[in-house]
Amino acid sequence: SPSSSTMSITNNDDSQHYYLESFLSTRLPELGLDYETYGPYVLGTDLLDEDEKYKRYQEEELQRQREEAHVQQQERLEQEIIVAKTSTTIVKEKRARKKWMSRNEH
Repeated sequence: SPSSSTMSITNNDDSQHYYLESFLSTRLPELGLDYETYGPYVLGTDLLDEDEKYKRYQEEELQRQREEAHVQQQERLEQEIIVAKTSTTIVKEKRARKKWMSRNEH
């Protein structure tokens, strides 16, 4: 069994790691850095194997593609609204012109 001095060092390291982790989870975002990305590097806990790193990359890429598709869908919708408003305006103008012409012919 570990000696009491070894236990003390281990508990102290865990305690320091916890406080550093807590500090970084707040401070990194304040600096504009993502804790999930940079925290493990700073803490020295980036022990993911290559398969896990690739899986995480694929998930991030999929999320980026979804966000991009959503933005494109919003842009298309905005364009369709503009076209619909323009078409409505043109129809109203034609009706008004026709009405005006019919009044002025008599």
